[in-house]
Amino acid sequence: MSVKLNASDRHVQQKLIDMSIEHNLTQVHTQPTREDNILDLVFTNNPSLTKSSISIPGISDHAMVVTDSDIKPFYNIEKPRKVYLYSKANWDNISLECSKLSDDLVYMSGPNVEMMWERLKTGIQSIMDTNIPSKMFRKRNTVPWFNRTLKKMMRRKGRLYNHAKKTKQWIEFKCYQKMCKKEFKKVEINYINKTIHEGLENNNSKPFWRYLKSKRQDNIGTAPLKQKGVLVNEGTGKAQILLEQFSSVFTRNTHRSLPVLEKQYKYNLPSLCITTPGVEKLLSKLNTSKAMGPDKISNVILKNCARQLAPAACYHATGRETSTLLRTTGLCPSCQFYVRHLNISSATSAEPFGKE
Repeated sequence: MSVKLNASDRHVQQKLIDMSIEHNLTQVHTQPTREDNILDLVFTNNPSLTKSSISIPGISDHAMVVTDSDIKPFYNIEKPRKVYLYSKANWDNISLECSKLSDDLVYMSGPNVEMMWERLKTGIQSIMDTNIPSKMFRKRNTVPWFNRTLKKMMRRKGRLYNHAKKTKQWIEFKCYQKMCKKEFKKVEINYINKTIHEGLENNNSKPFWRYLKSKRQDNIGTAPLKQKGVLVNEGTGKAQILLEQFSSVFTRNTHRSLPVLEKQYKYNLPSLCITTPGVEKLLSKLNTSKAMGPDKISNVILKNCARQLAPAACYHATGRETSTLLRTTGLCPSCQFYVRHLNISSATSAEPFGKE
């Protein structure tokens, strides 16, 4: 935003621009309001809350400004997720049930690969739900220095407010409100000086970024999208626009013959040699810090019960249908299990899994 050199009151307009820069204000209206000039301005200290600012026909030749803006940021409320408490798990019972499940799958006859995989997955999930305590974890939207003492003070301030509203006596509430502000500021300063400073000295930047995240004032999520001149704010409409945009870059199937690859491989992938000790070795080396995948099977139970689950996993992987599917990665859920958990893509096909 700049002022024309031949403007009659150029110093006044320049002063307005300087004031907006000094107070960190952003001018969000960009459409002319009279001929090719922008005579009406819209300033805000948080431009992410402004959805649109347009000019519509007004009185005479002067257009009217219409600005659509949110009053406060909109935060997407995440659904609570289930967290298992492995420190309180009954590992003796888990080992016995995993061993029984493995024996049942090894001696099972008749079902195909998909039924065996579904039985293995549901069996492990049932064992986890039965023997491992869990709790529902919700994402915290409060500041990181908010503790129990401040929470009690907030509750007492609310009770004083309700009492003052009934009795029309506001002196005690206002005094306590000032004390709450001082205490909040004191705790915040102590958090900055102690927790963040110690974290940076120990090469730990998480407290610093946690503090910055708590001071956010912007909208979270996908911004409003425009399609054919219409601004879409609803989640369903934005999802449809993104779906059409992503699908437009892919080639549509015309049922024609596929092109011939220039680079051809001379040798085919040989059959994979999978043994129970190799599967047990790979399971025992899993990284337990990784999150669960779509199969909802935790690496913790796979690692701790590697000896009990290895026979079932090996028997499942060495079936006729599975040995064929393992030649191409990701065709079925059972193959995804071996690729993700056992990391079979890094093993050599000429040696059994787990062999060094």
